Amino acid sequence: MTLEPDYWRSVSRGTEQRLRLAMDVGCFGIWEWSIPDDRITREGYHEELFGLEPGTFLGTYEAFLACIHPEDREHVQLGIDRCLRSHEEYRQEYRILWPDGTIRWIEGRARLECDEHGHPLRMLGVLHDITERKHVEGHEHRFRALFEAAQDAVLIADDDRRYVEANPAAGRLLGLPCEQIVGRRVEEFVVDVRGMDVDSSWEQFRTTGVQTGECRLQRADGTECDVEYSAKTSFLPGLHLSILRDVTQRKRAEEALTRQASDLARSNADLQQFAYVTSHDLQEPLRGIISFSQMLSRRYRGQLDEEADRFLDYIVSGAYRMKSLIDSLLTYSRVVNVDVMPFAPVPLDAAVHWASMNLQTVMEETRTSVTHDELPTVMADHVQLVQLFQNLISNAIKYRIPERPPEIHISTEQADQHCIVAVRDNGIGIHPDHKERIFGVFKRLHGNDVPGTGIGLAICKRIVERHGGRIWVESKPGEGAMFRFTLPCTTK
Repeated sequence: MTLEPDYWRSVSRGTEQRLRLAMDVGCFGIWEWSIPDDRITREGYHEELFGLEPGTFLGTYEAFLACIHPEDREHVQLGIDRCLRSHEEYRQEYRILWPDGTIRWIEGRARLECDEHGHPLRMLGVLHDITERKHVEGHEHRFRALFEAAQDAVLIADDDRRYVEANPAAGRLLGLPCEQIVGRRVEEFVVDVRGMDVDSSWEQFRTTGVQTGECRLQRADGTECDVEYSAKTSFLPGLHLSILRDVTQRKRAEEALTRQASDLARSNADLQQFAYVTSHDLQEPLRGIISFSQMLSRRYRGQLDEEADRFLDYIVSGAYRMKSLIDSLLTYSRVVNVDVMPFAPVPLDAAVHWASMNLQTVMEETRTSVTHDELPTVMADHVQLVQLFQNLISNAIKYRIPERPPEIHISTEQADQHCIVAVRDNGIGIHPDHKERIFGVFKRLHGNDVPGTGIGLAICKRIVERHGGRIWVESKPGEGAMFRFTLPCTTK
């Protein structure tokens, strides 16, 4: 609002007219500063403006400055000094500090009157409380800063579905300068909203007031992109806010990952089926090799030379070893190909008991003892859990110290929603360099010196992974080994 000369002449015509004009322009009051005798008189609501008791308005220039916020005093002083020097109209915004600590924003305007020689006589002014306006401006400033700096696209549309605001991120998303987005309609960019056309989606949006989901947009260059959006109707009267995030790369990555997972699952299934069928089909010719090599050994042992007898022994033992490897491969294949069945609560002590029963003969021969703490119940496949403990106990027996009976102890500890199972033995131990290698298929550290096919720990690893856990070993050579694995617990 510009105060014309006629206004300033009207200010000096009388108290009643000045008060009426003050109310018309929304001011708290009008003041007059007599410069030669430093006396300020006022009309209107100055006490309310300065937070003072009625009748206590301060009547000097210094007293007036004392009411101004300390950070703004120099600014006000410079403005008044400039007015006194240049005789220009005075206009400033500053803060008033009330006695109770309240801060109010004031807009002060004034016009200087001089004598015939140009010497300042008095200053006539008005004071207007603009606190609410400053608060609104502060909110607008913060909103604008966030609006401009947001990494997500922000678009504001009116009731006619025309964009009235677009931030820089929206420009980057749509491939247009922001000013070229403003004025365009929503349907010029939106291709598809959750399978609905824009009209239906907009009506649903106006009804619900809030909408989130995914939609597809068409950029200015004709390319399309997928976005996640969150929209709110009546963000301001007649205005509707949308926040959009480009998820095109993520969607493409998810689609590629889904395709890869499908291809991998199909390839894995084919490979597993091949391993199963191959292993199964190898059984028949292998049975023939074993049978005829045994017949040769029985009929012609001693009729040939000693070297021939040794060769026959090699054939028979090799055939049996091949059968053991194929049986192990079939076992591993069955673990991999097992039907996905819901897990059920399985008491660990029961699984350990059944595993020990299956190994009863070898345990008696080697004087093996298996002990355990109080064990929890886990969510698992009972048959596979028995096989897991059976393989670990059998492994401890195989890799025992010959002059020492195997001692195996099983314990658990709680970890969030899982329990960690520890199977500790007193065997020959494992070198740290081999802690990962031992879980591979057909990986053996001691050749034929120790019986077995080298697939038992691979089966253990597969069983644990099927249950969503992991397995590892902690060991030093000569100090035994402790295999640890995680399982989902149900109760203590």
